Amino acid sequence: MTINLINLLEADFPLIISKRIKSLEGLENIINNNCEVIVDLVIKKVSKTKYLINGNISSTLEIECYRCSNLTDVSLNISTNILIKDKQEEKFDTKWVKETHYQDLSTFNIEQLILEEIHLNFPSEVICCSKSTLQKLPQIKKRKTRPFKKIRDLIK
Repeated sequence: MTINLINLLEADFPLIISKRIKSLEGLENIINNNCEVIVDLVIKKVSKTKYLINGNISSTLEIECYRCSNLTDVSLNISTNILIKDKQEEKFDTKWVKETHYQDLSTFNIEQLILEEIHLNFPSEVICCSKSTLQKLPQIKKRKTRPFKKIRDLIK
């Protein structure tokens, strides 16, 4: 991972970020090796300490199916509309207006924002097969655990 720090306090706006990221720390086991995270974002200055990020983040994730345990590819397309504020303002923010991301504005890490958005929009369950497909798979019988079986046998 190459950390891209941006000083938002001194940058020229609008700031256009269009890049392809091969790997993100924290997603090594999830993103398919052949795929990458595609980022198209625009950062606009709203006020002296507020910035607005609009754009898209997309990738293909390799996730295990909850029914059959096979790996399946899932396309993740995230449309973002996030307000960015300095992390020092987080304790004084009393009203919630929209999605707000807090970071140090002089060393803004765009990859941290991307990683956070992927985690927030990550699917909780992935199912690649139907119930009928699952019924065709060989079933493994689970043996019941009988902790007192030996004692019962001794009593008989």
